Amino acid sequence: MKKLIGTTHAETGTGINTLQTTDYHEAVFLRVVSMVTSAEPELMLVASRKTIPNLQSRGSWHIASYPRSGNHLVRAIIEAYTNQPTEGCLGAKRDIPICERPVNEPRLIQIYCDQPIGYKAHFVREIHERDKARSQNPMGMVFITRDPAAAISSHTTRMLSNRRKFPWLTKRQKRITIQAQIDLYLSLVFRYAVQKDGPKVHVKFEDLISTQSAKQAAKKLLSKLGARLEGPSLNEVYKIAKESQSSLSNSRQDLKNEIEDIVRGLLSYDDVLSYIQDARVD
Repeated sequence: MKKLIGTTHAETGTGINTLQTTDYHEAVFLRVVSMVTSAEPELMLVASRKTIPNLQSRGSWHIASYPRSGNHLVRAIIEAYTNQPTEGCLGAKRDIPICERPVNEPRLIQIYCDQPIGYKAHFVREIHERDKARSQNPMGMVFITRDPAAAISSHTTRMLSNRRKFPWLTKRQKRITIQAQIDLYLSLVFRYAVQKDGPKVHVKFEDLISTQSAKQAAKKLLSKLGARLEGPSLNEVYKIAKESQSSLSNSRQDLKNEIEDIVRGLLSYDDVLSYIQDARVD
């Protein structure tokens, strides 16, 4: 741990209120220890219910995915079992941590440290900006994939159904938009492939929603983050994730089917997984 700077324990009686530190996580730990030893009932209850984890070892993680690929679900899993919040995309003030949403009123997802562990990203530029801000402490990367035909058709249908942006949808507009979304999807795949400075882990959305593989997929993800699948049931966490997300149903099924066929002819899931497999280190 880094050297502490500030008033000592003997000088203040607790050494916590006026303590300054170059290590945020050590300050959190000492503050918790001080409050517990002062016998504050609420902290005593928390401490008896769960051991304070080694937050330093978890670091910070990009939670990256193409839209409509399960990012919200993964954030809920991470918050529920690391007991740390996650943040939304850059500038998305309404995309608050899952734990702060009304559906979590029973406090199924409990937070023991306010320091975010993960940061949602749908664009490579978001990853780039956050990496620049933390150049001394490289961030890890959680990368979620979903069959590109399913993800791109779902997201693109919603885009093209916006009559204000596309009052007259031409074949050319449709083709250009679909090509741009394929490029966006692949840019995230290739960014994951070149991740070298920090740890990384790949999770398939399909594994997370399968009754046969969901638990194992969640364990794999959490293990990489230094956490365990201990606490609320996975089904309860999935319910919170679903109920805390706005409905994104597509009304134009014909357009969705058309886009899905086009994407499937240009980019298969096998293509995506082969790129990831070639660069796998997790």
